[in-house]
Amino acid sequence: MTWNWHPDVLLVLALLEGGYLGLLARYRPLSGNEGSRPTRRILLFGLGVLVLAIAEGPPLHDLSEQYLLSAHMLQHLLMQMVAVPLLLLGTPAWLLRPLLDLTGGGRWLRLLTRPLVAFCAFSLTLAVWHVPELYDLALRQHPVHIVQHATFFAAAVLMWWPLVSPLPEIPPISYPMQMLYLFAISTVPAIVAAFLTFGSEVLYPTYSAAPRLLALTPLADQQVAGLAMKLLGSVILWVVMGVIFFRWYSRDQQEPGQDGPALSALPLAHDYGRQAVRDWEEELKVETGP
Repeated sequence: MTWNWHPDVLLVLALLEGGYLGLLARYRPLSGNEGSRPTRRILLFGLGVLVLAIAEGPPLHDLSEQYLLSAHMLQHLLMQMVAVPLLLLGTPAWLLRPLLDLTGGGRWLRLLTRPLVAFCAFSLTLAVWHVPELYDLALRQHPVHIVQHATFFAAAVLMWWPLVSPLPEIPPISYPMQMLYLFAISTVPAIVAAFLTFGSEVLYPTYSAAPRLLALTPLADQQVAGLAMKLLGSVILWVVMGVIFFRWYSRDQQEPGQDGPALSALPLAHDYGRQAVRDWEEELKVETGP
């Protein structure tokens, strides 16, 4: 096999990193909160671009397109579960704020990044593209493959937005809702992976006819791909859930008087429900006295 850098991949990566650094140098605020921590953001964004380069560059790109479904699955996991959150964490709010000023831009962005909409977009994109006919078509037609990866990337941006939103105008959801949201997200790859892991025949003819680079039959390669989607995807999401839990716990320890124990026992209640509990507690104090 030959390992090659594809010009379209190099162009996209260069535009992404070069455009980011150029905008940062020219328009970054020099004072205030939005002008702070530029080095940290630059490192996170650059790391995200590096992960994209690993996913879309040689040898993983050639292995995934021509030889191994398991390599293709690793490529998608790196792009959706690692690169996208790093890119979002490295993007300052002022860089995205012009989107809110576009006609209808803010309304559409708020709609698409709602947890339920983002969950549905991510789930449907993942499920539809793994239909054998569509997945195999993407392997045989390079333009279709580009569309597949572009939709995977966009769906991952929507999926991660409720967790790491760069814009304070569209803030992340609360910590308990983040954990529930991630739990729901973690079930989606598991369902798709079950068809790959427990299938009795090879679903994608391109990999069935591909030369064998390893001592893996096409069916074993498909099973490894399913396990990678299930295990690696779940591990990443559960690690993030653990980080969120400890942040939530740390915040409650630092600010114990904000919600109080009664509200901490109702983490999934809506804001209006939380206010109702506060009102009810105040009424009890008035009625029962000290």
